Amino acid sequence: MSRLAAAESMAIVIVEQFAHDVLRVANHALVMAHGRIVLGGRPDEIAGGTGTACLGLRST
Repeated sequence: MSRLAAAESMAIVIVEQFAHDVLRVANHALVMAHGRIVLGGRPDEIAGGTGTACLGLRST
Protein backbone atom coordinates (compact mmCIF):
# COMPACT_ATOMS: atom_id res chain seq x y z
CA MET A 1 0.00 0.00 0.00
CA SER A 2 2.80 2.42 0.84
CA ARG A 3 4.55 1.72 -2.47
CA LEU A 4 1.33 2.24 -4.42
CA ALA A 5 0.65 5.57 -2.72
CA ALA A 6 4.21 6.77 -3.36
CA ALA A 7 4.29 5.60 -6.98
CA GLU A 8 0.94 7.13 -7.84
CA SER A 9 1.28 10.26 -5.62
CA MET A 10 -2.04 9.56 -3.97
CA ALA A 11 -3.48 9.67 -0.51
CA ILE A 12 -5.09 6.59 0.96
CA VAL A 13 -7.63 6.88 3.76
CA ILE A 14 -7.90 3.93 6.11
CA VAL A 15 -10.47 3.70 8.88
CA GLU A 16 -9.32 1.02 11.26
CA GLN A 17 -9.84 0.08 14.88
CA PHE A 18 -6.45 -1.68 15.08
CA ALA A 19 -4.38 1.50 14.97
CA HIS A 20 -0.99 -0.15 15.53
CA ASP A 21 -1.32 -1.97 12.18
CA VAL A 22 -2.08 1.22 10.27
CA LEU A 23 0.57 3.32 12.03
CA ARG A 24 3.27 0.99 10.64
CA VAL A 25 2.49 2.06 7.05
CA ALA A 26 1.20 5.61 7.49
CA ASN A 27 3.10 8.84 6.82
CA HIS A 28 0.53 10.91 8.72
CA ALA A 29 -2.31 9.88 10.99
CA LEU A 30 -5.39 11.50 12.48
CA VAL A 31 -7.22 10.24 15.55
CA MET A 32 -10.95 10.88 15.78
CA ALA A 33 -13.19 10.65 18.82
CA HIS A 34 -16.91 11.26 18.70
CA GLY A 35 -16.67 12.52 15.11
CA ARG A 36 -13.95 15.09 15.79
CA ILE A 37 -10.21 15.03 15.09
CA VAL A 38 -8.49 15.01 18.47
CA LEU A 39 -4.91 14.27 17.44
CA GLY A 40 -2.79 14.35 14.30
CA GLY A 41 0.82 13.93 13.31
CA ARG A 42 3.49 11.47 12.34
CA PRO A 43 2.82 7.89 13.43
CA ASP A 44 5.82 7.88 15.79
CA GLU A 45 4.48 11.00 17.53
CA ILE A 46 1.04 9.49 17.94
CA ALA A 47 2.21 6.04 19.05
CA GLY A 48 4.77 7.46 21.48
CA GLY A 49 2.83 10.26 23.12
CA THR A 50 -0.70 11.31 23.84
CA GLY A 51 -1.97 8.98 21.14
CA THR A 52 -0.96 5.99 23.22
CA ALA A 53 -3.76 6.75 25.66
CA CYS A 54 -6.23 7.78 22.94
CA LEU A 55 -5.65 4.61 20.95
CA GLY A 56 -5.26 2.21 23.84
CA LEU A 57 -1.72 1.35 22.74
CA ARG A 58 0.93 0.12 25.12
CA SER A 59 4.31 1.80 25.27
CA THR A 60 7.12 -0.64 24.49
